[in-house]
Amino acid sequence: MSLYKKLQRDVRREALTRIEDSARTQAEFENVAHTWDKLDENRERKERYHEVTFTDIAKRQADLDEFTYHSETVIPIPIMHRLWRQLMSGYLIDVIFDCPYEIDELVSSETVSNALKSLNDNQKEIIYFRLIRNWSPQKIAEIRGQTDRNIRRVYDMAIENIRRKLGKGKK
Repeated sequence: MSLYKKLQRDVRREALTRIEDSARTQAEFENVAHTWDKLDENRERKERYHEVTFTDIAKRQADLDEFTYHSETVIPIPIMHRLWRQLMSGYLIDVIFDCPYEIDELVSSETVSNALKSLNDNQKEIIYFRLIRNWSPQKIAEIRGQTDRNIRRVYDMAIENIRRKLGKGKK
């Protein structure tokens, strides 16, 4: 990033801080909230651009399944499923503990397991779907009936809790 862009970013950040500090009326507070919402939308848009979504993976899998079916290969379609492949590879523990609420059983380190056990069920579920299943926040939000902003916030809080328990986060 060039020095000019860094300077622009710092000036915008300082201007926003001044606007926040000087807000006294309802309209000024709404302006601050609108500015923060706009910044959040931009950040989320940039994050979504770099995410591999579950639909992309499912689409690739569907293309592969369609190819397998139409080429009349001997391999049946269920063998292409992730759990079946893990089972056939000998990863029995991953198949047995394929549950969001038993995510602590998937790690071998006792300290990491204890950190995962300390999370509440809501955080465990979001960590599971984000990290194990590789779902996007939009997909999780759609299933849970929440906003992707809330999913990201809960995910960030869970990761921060894990880091704090491991002694590597902010204190």
